[in-house]
Amino acid sequence: MRKHLPVFVLCVVLLAIAAVPAGAGTDRVKFPAGYKSFVHYATVERADNKTVRLMYADPATVAAVKAGKPASDGAVIVMEVYRGEPAPGGGLKRGAFRGIFVMEKGAGWGAEYPDTLRNGDWEYARFDADGKRNKKRNMNSCFTCHKKEAVNDYVFTAGAMKAK
Repeated sequence: MRKHLPVFVLCVVLLAIAAVPAGAGTDRVKFPAGYKSFVHYATVERADNKTVRLMYADPATVAAVKAGKPASDGAVIVMEVYRGEPAPGGGLKRGAFRGIFVMEKGAGWGAEYPDTLRNGDWEYARFDADGKRNKKRNMNSCFTCHKKEAVNDYVFTAGAMKAK
């Protein structure tokens, strides 16, 4: 029986993820039309997946993170994603646009997710350059990945935000 325990645990986790509709809660996240006026606090080169990411956050969120506090309800973090092209001298430069990802926080958001996925009150959505929601993208991968950053209010770039 013991040798089957890891398989059982994996099945339970997969069932929990499958139980959450792919778009659960993502319709709550609105496209932040004026995000270019937000604070551009980081540019992240990801050699592992060949992307360049421009990070923006609304001023109140930056102020909260700099003060060592979690972002409050209404917080918005935007990530523009570009294909990473080799840059002269090393690193990556921005290539073709790939999409805009948005993290938005709202009171009680995420309550429908199992603990294995829930990221506090954060929700995620993907948009095209024109602001149209990309409903083909399953956002569960965002929850799974950001779960590792619970100590930083689920924000990977909190350190960069603090330094801004």
